[in-house]
Amino acid sequence: MNFLYDRSKYPSSWDFLQWLVNAEIANTMAGAQSGELKVVFKGEHREDGLPRPDDQRRAIFENVMRPSIPLMGAEEVPYEEGMEFAEVPYLMRFVVDHVINRGGDVPYFRPNIQAVNEVKGYLKGRRPVVITLREAAYYPTRNSNLEAWLEFARTCGEDVIFVRDTSKADEPLPGFETCPRASKDLYFRFGLMLSARCNLMVQNGPWMLTLYSPSPWLSFGQLHPEIPDWRPGSPEWWDKHMGVPEGGQFPWSHENQRLIWRDDSLESIRDAWQQYLPAIDDPPAYKLGEIKTKGVCSNEERLANCLHNMAIVKDRVPELPAHNGTAIIACFGPSLNDTYKTIRHQRNNIPGATLVSVSASHDFLVNHNIRPNIHVDCDPRPHKAEMLKKPQGKTQYFLASCVHPDFMKKLKGYNVSLWHMLDTGAMELFNYEPDAILTSGGGNVGLRAINLMYQLGYRRFLIHGMDCSFRGDAQHAGKHLGKRQHPRRVKVAETWFDTASIQVAYARQFFDLCDKMRAHSMGQFQIGLHGDGMLQAMAKEAMRLNKEEKAA
Repeated sequence: MNFLYDRSKYPSSWDFLQWLVNAEIANTMAGAQSGELKVVFKGEHREDGLPRPDDQRRAIFENVMRPSIPLMGAEEVPYEEGMEFAEVPYLMRFVVDHVINRGGDVPYFRPNIQAVNEVKGYLKGRRPVVITLREAAYYPTRNSNLEAWLEFARTCGEDVIFVRDTSKADEPLPGFETCPRASKDLYFRFGLMLSARCNLMVQNGPWMLTLYSPSPWLSFGQLHPEIPDWRPGSPEWWDKHMGVPEGGQFPWSHENQRLIWRDDSLESIRDAWQQYLPAIDDPPAYKLGEIKTKGVCSNEERLANCLHNMAIVKDRVPELPAHNGTAIIACFGPSLNDTYKTIRHQRNNIPGATLVSVSASHDFLVNHNIRPNIHVDCDPRPHKAEMLKKPQGKTQYFLASCVHPDFMKKLKGYNVSLWHMLDTGAMELFNYEPDAILTSGGGNVGLRAINLMYQLGYRRFLIHGMDCSFRGDAQHAGKHLGKRQHPRRVKVAETWFDTASIQVAYARQFFDLCDKMRAHSMGQFQIGLHGDGMLQAMAKEAMRLNKEEKAA
């Protein structure tokens, strides 16, 4: 869908990033997939009487607004007379209402991978505190308290990098490190922010990048009663247009992402740093608080799918006694790109090995000349059937009865058996199939596949690609038609991972599942993880802690 940003009505400023977030939300609410947003500019900058020079507005348009579009996975298209487009407001209240009133997700900006790699080369393993300065010629009372920030940097004991205002990018701060490139290059700036231990700043445009990212931040100086003609500096504006009352926080922000409702005096900076320091370094994933998950469709929709599919497919996945076979399960996390050759070796060299694909790993393996013995899917949405483009005559397709009917069309004539998922509303199935077996599991198809293969008697498992984390912008091993997940950063032992709250929930479910299977099998259950994602790191850390506990 095309979304119009009329520069004669809306500002040529960093506020465009907020509009971009709003447009992405409106686009997905209209049924579009993430990455399908089209941005259309029209008109010249508005005459609003604000003391921002025209050359700066033009510079922001070319160096901030336009480059920010790919950070939302969007595309700029030229304006044409007669074209259809939608419009959304550019104010933050739109997102707050979306979260509070509709329970919606908040999209995050996606880093430029090349810039992220260049930042890594620049930092060489450092995780600095990044202080972004406002040093503008207009509304100078909103500027950073440079003396206070320098004193904080001098005495806080942290590795500090200053990012100066673009107009002062090449002016050094004697005795302190600055990063001129981050002041001038939006992608490098965002990459540096994502690599920071914490981002500190006064309320300014670049803060918008951290607001819609997993990176820790503290923002000072929200209110400016000393500038009566600057309405965004009033409590009334924050309440009405930002959706946050004085002293409040954004509903999607974490404990290490805070508005500090004080000026940036040295005392305020030090107090806030000490207060939020425990939350700055996010705890390991297995120590995070409660994470709520929800189904992707209603019980009524699931039941309708079940009844349709049960009428077409008569074979059911049985329950079998335990045996010594090995189930190799290929999930579709990024590390599958590294371990798929190991899968081929394991299947060929482990007696009784059965290769199981899930989701888009089916076509990934087929494209690498590795045919799965079994494929498992359980998602009731139609895009899952779209991802299976190369069905195999010698592969058994074990589909949950709730999958979308499009699967039945695609796999007509292939070897298909159904199984029933144990979830809310599943008991209704006994009215139609009294001897049904309900297979328990977790929130994703990889966890369900472990349960299903356990039902088939397998007690030894080798898991690939179950990372529960991302690699930069890559959330899967290849193209995936599902909704992009909004990332957050999580630390396991000494390693940081980009993940999502739902992935943390899946990781927890994995360990709970292992405990239950180990107890049920009287110790016969064995499982190994391949890859380098967050789940694998959590398993290694759990083993280390267990070993230390036994030694003590």
